[in-house]
Amino acid sequence: MKEDNLETHRITHSFDGNERPGTRGQLTGGTTLVDRYVIQEVIGVGGMGSVYRARDLHFPNVVKLVAVKEMINQAPDPLIRATIVQNFEREANILATLSHPSIPRIYDYFSEDNRSYLVLEFINGRDLEQIINDTPGFLSEEQVLAWAIQLCDVLSFLHAHKPDPIVFRDMKPSNVMVNQANHIILVDFGIAKPFQTGQKGTMIGTEGYSPPEQYRGEATTLADIYALGATIHHALTRRDPRIEPPFSFSERPVRKINPAVSLELETVINSALQYNSKDRFPTIEAMRDALIGAEDAGGDRVARGGPVAGREIKHIQVVTGGHPDHHAGDGGGREPAHHRPGVQGSAHGRCRRGERQNTGAVLSFDAPHDALALTRQPIGREGGVDVFDHQVAALVERNDEHLFLARRA
Repeated sequence: MKEDNLETHRITHSFDGNERPGTRGQLTGGTTLVDRYVIQEVIGVGGMGSVYRARDLHFPNVVKLVAVKEMINQAPDPLIRATIVQNFEREANILATLSHPSIPRIYDYFSEDNRSYLVLEFINGRDLEQIINDTPGFLSEEQVLAWAIQLCDVLSFLHAHKPDPIVFRDMKPSNVMVNQANHIILVDFGIAKPFQTGQKGTMIGTEGYSPPEQYRGEATTLADIYALGATIHHALTRRDPRIEPPFSFSERPVRKINPAVSLELETVINSALQYNSKDRFPTIEAMRDALIGAEDAGGDRVARGGPVAGREIKHIQVVTGGHPDHHAGDGGGREPAHHRPGVQGSAHGRCRRGERQNTGAVLSFDAPHDALALTRQPIGREGGVDVFDHQVAALVERNDEHLFLARRA
């Protein structure tokens, strides 16, 4: 994060080539700080220094790992140097007052040779940006939703801080760690700041993720909502907003890039990314409730036996006949469709919606007339119901352009 002085902080810009300012004068493995922390390796690089994994020698009988965050103060102006130290100390002070499972604990703070250090809880995991880049194809909606709801929880904790809310101001994938238990940890509180109503702050953040008002130094809790929406958008589309025109999310609809995303989740993201802050969710709790609603809607579709929009179901059971409850072979319905000429088939189409009807489900398809096609024979039977293995969805009886589906096999 580039910081010049307290009143002229700049929004950090898009990638600037191979410049990695934090690599200057990195500590080497084996270096010991304050006779306590033995540096092992670099685990991250920022604009002001590096982050190291280190061992804490105060625990000689066990290997206690910590993260050591470094700030190299090379500003030539004494006032600027003092401001940089002040900002770094502010991060230490904020972390020292916070206790939350998704916020790293702080253990120590000290300065040495024009460098300042924070000693933090070591998070064994990867940041979300690395996960996005390393994942072939798109991350699943279920996984991104789970992380997003956790991020809402930690932002809610910050926004409820007393006496003043804490605005994180720099939500982005690289500041979200995912640990070995698949839980998120919010890292880098370097520009987090208590917010006071009416206070105009500094222009600071990350281009692409920061909302318009943050460029004017007006970062309220609504700024974190926008940045979280941008982070979710990035995670679901793999489109990095730092290399796109600012505030252009409406030109990159989530479902146009990733059709597997549900309409419910896309609606939540669009609301969070509104240009005018008053048009976004009024609180992070409201956004969390909307995300949970999107998650519940997806769960309902799965529970009904229907495919979530755009996804593949590889193994399902089907029920045909006058009523979804009348399983083939139980004497309750019409002849199973595959026993009647002309109606055997498989629905190859993208599911648009599902409506529960007793124990079965009624699903509509985008192009029902085109969706039905002859297909291969069942791969087996279970409980008197034919089991099919197909790419999109199952068979097979068209009844007013609907399909009756039972449950996943």
